[in-house]
Amino acid sequence: MRRGNENTSEYIRMMLRNRSGRLFIPVMIAYVILTAVCFYYLREAVRYPDFFRYVTEWCHRIVPMFACWWVLVLYDEFVSGEGNELLYLYLSPKAVLKVQFVAVMVYFVWIAVYIGAMQFFFEMKPFFVLRLCAEAFFVSGAAYLLVSLLRNTGVPILLIFIYCAYLDQRLSVCTEYLGGLSSSLFTQDWSGQNVKWAAGTFVVTIFLYGIGYFVYRKVRKYE
Repeated sequence: MRRGNENTSEYIRMMLRNRSGRLFIPVMIAYVILTAVCFYYLREAVRYPDFFRYVTEWCHRIVPMFACWWVLVLYDEFVSGEGNELLYLYLSPKAVLKVQFVAVMVYFVWIAVYIGAMQFFFEMKPFFVLRLCAEAFFVSGAAYLLVSLLRNTGVPILLIFIYCAYLDQRLSVCTEYLGGLSSSLFTQDWSGQNVKWAAGTFVVTIFLYGIGYFVYRKVRKYE
């Protein structure tokens, strides 16, 4: 069976047709919860004078956390799906990587639209979108690499969800090691330091995807 671009497009359509519930319902539920939490803190602003800090913390937990969801749903078919050996014949490693990047780009649009809508109620600066996209891209790359290495989706989900749940806390703890970067990121400003951090995060993530791609090609493809 020939592997090509048309097969990549067909596989995306198949995923949307047969697994739309798994792809979208958990993400939708997560964003509904995130929205409810944000508006709760807004309504209780008298009790929480620094309510916006809580809003951004929840955004940093939920938004990057679910950046890996579509990557993992796709990859689950390759590591545990019935008849998964046919998928390796159907899609080349480059085609799989291409599908992963398409999923991430769609998620970037999702982030931009969501934060744009929230901008009517919260003072979120444009750099906040870039920061969330950088964090989301890093999480998706980590998920791609972990699944390639472990040939399992359960462990990567657990590790990434734990990582994202404590992302802001860890950033605060690391303030003395990061110098002024931690405080600068919380300002959401387009400072040179912040932009450099975002660019570095994207570069590191490309490196993660590269390693994952190499592992994907070298490991035993199916049981």
